[in-house]
Order: sequence, then structure tokens, then C-alpha cells
Amino acid sequence: LSHIYTSSWQRHPSRISGTLPADLFRGCPTLCRLIAHKRDAQRALEPGLELSGTLPAALSPLADFQDLRLGYNRLSGTIPAEFSGLTRLELRVNKDISGTLPKHARAHYLGLGSTALSGTIPTSIARGLTHLSLEETGISGTLPHLLDAPALTTLRVGYSQLSGTIPQINGSVWL
Repeated sequence: LSHIYTSSWQRHPSRISGTLPADLFRGCPTLCRLIAHKRDAQRALEPGLELSGTLPAALSPLADFQDLRLGYNRLSGTIPAEFSGLTRLELRVNKDISGTLPKHARAHYLGLGSTALSGTIPTSIARGLTHLSLEETGISGTLPHLLDAPALTTLRVGYSQLSGTIPQINGSVWL
């Protein structure tokens, strides 16, 4: 098993709900992608999959795991340090995800808007970053080190506590 994919969108809503068991991935050593989120972002007021519980740090021993998309659920807790190795981390609209951003994230895509995250953006996060979504968070500080992110095509920071110069990017900026 290398991929788990389930999503909910307007025409085909998913009825999956419940908590994520801590040992959910035991026996799946080749899992590299878990996608369980609401697909139709245009309808953000509709519920996602209704998954709840804390983020499973048990993903860390999975050598090939790269892509975690659990946006639009009811997850809580902090982002485990083990998630810093992911190339894509999507947790948008999980209002009870708290704590700070992983310090050594190597992700190309960070979708963390509409969470209770706080703190500052680590300077090491800019390398290779293509998408950064931190809108409606308590993230504070300045943006200047993002000027060193030449691959950045999407920056979403509206309704956050960030300040500084908006980086010049070849894509979209949402303030």
C-alpha cells in the first residue's frame, strides 16, 4: 500500500469520520501519500471528512512518506517534528492545530492557513518552497527571508500577524 486517498467534494461527499488511530499506519511501510481532505475549496463552509484527534506522529518511521493532506477536518494538537521531512503538508482549516511551524521543514507546499499556529516563520523554510498558506493564523514576524524563495508561486498571509516587505513572486499573493 503506497497511497491512501479519500476526499469530499460537492458531487461526491465522503462519509468518513472519527479519530485517526495512533497505529493506523503500522503494517504500511511503503505508504508515501495520505490524502483525506475536502477537495472543493470553493465551498469552504461545507464540512470536510470530519476526521478528529491529534496528528499521527507514527508516520515518521515510514521512509517514503512525503505527502500529507488532512485539510478541512477537526484535527487538533501540534505538528509533530517528524513532519519536517514531508514535501507537502496540507492542514488548512483545522482550527485546533496549534504550536509552531516545524523548524527544519523541507516542504515545497505548506498549506497551514486557518489554524491556531503561532510563532515565526523559520528562516530555513524558504528553500524550495512553492506554496505558503498562513492566512488566519497567529504567525508573526517579518517576511524578508522569503525573498530567497525563487520557486515561490503562491503566498497567502491575509489576517495573520506578519509584517514586512511583500516578496516579488511569479504567481499570486493573497493579503
